Amino acid sequence: MREPPRALAYGVAVLATAASLFVRWPLWPVLGDAVPHMTFFPAVVVGAYFGGFWPGLLATILSAVAANYFLTQQLRSFHFSVNDLTAAILFVLVGTIVSGLSESLHRARRRIVAHERQRAEAQLELARVNRITTMGQLTASIAHEVNQPIGAVVANANAALRWLDARPPVLDEAREAIDSIVKEGNRAGQVVGRISALVKKTPPQQHPLDVNDIVLEVIALMRSEMLRNRISLQTQLAKSLPLVQGDRIQLQQVMLNLIINAVEVMGKIDERELLIRTGTDAANDVMVEVRDTGPGPKPDSLERLFDAFYTTKPGGMGMGLAICRSIVEAHGGRISATANLPQGAVFRFTLPAQPA
Repeated sequence: MREPPRALAYGVAVLATAASLFVRWPLWPVLGDAVPHMTFFPAVVVGAYFGGFWPGLLATILSAVAANYFLTQQLRSFHFSVNDLTAAILFVLVGTIVSGLSESLHRARRRIVAHERQRAEAQLELARVNRITTMGQLTASIAHEVNQPIGAVVANANAALRWLDARPPVLDEAREAIDSIVKEGNRAGQVVGRISALVKKTPPQQHPLDVNDIVLEVIALMRSEMLRNRISLQTQLAKSLPLVQGDRIQLQQVMLNLIINAVEVMGKIDERELLIRTGTDAANDVMVEVRDTGPGPKPDSLERLFDAFYTTKPGGMGMGLAICRSIVEAHGGRISATANLPQGAVFRFTLPAQPA
């Protein structure tokens, strides 16, 4: 529950006291001065609940004054009998205790909210560190992805110069070479842009997303790494998938972690095949599968694969799959792992489709 502004909390305490008096006053001919203070106990509870100690104490004091002034034998007078004064003192003590207990609850709630905020911030930072570490692992492949268009830019620039130096200049060929320079420059910019987006520290942003686009963007980033490791990639991307609501960078990170995990486990396997499939399940949730032909997880480890710091790889930190699970679950989805037949593993996650 969000903490109300202090002025509003005090206002609620005053209004609750006035409401209690408004309800009790017409009953004076029937009830007389019977238990006048207890009439105001709900006002104390409401004031303490919304504002904590001080608004609750304000409601207590106002209630004690109102009860003794309006609802005792000495009507509209501050001449109290001993019984009235005793009842007022007991009421103030009880109201103070209730207000103190409510303040303790408010402080505990604020601590829980602060801890939740810190935990969420820590998870975001951990996910970012994981992305940066992943980019470090892909340095050679990223360099290749950037060098290819840069090399093409240089080659086309030299060709354009030769066509322009010809006598007469061959303008059509020069224009074609320059068009290629623009195309390859944009391609290099897209690679750098994807990498920059993955490592940049930005808050999560929820947008309607096409999962197929996310899969293709990560495949483009991982293409050189898969070629270098002699991975045979197949894709089966369903057409007209429903959109999902989510953060593009976080979902790219899930795909990146799953593909890197598959590439690493197939390092010592002769037949290195990777299948990425998208579709919908029986609940019409959007589904993504990553199938590899690695050695496959042991049956007793399937339930622990997504636990933090659990790893089956030498030198692994055991955070990649745990981060995948936290991201998918934060998007309202589910992630699981099963054995792939005849060998390997299948990692599958689902995300709720955006209502049409």
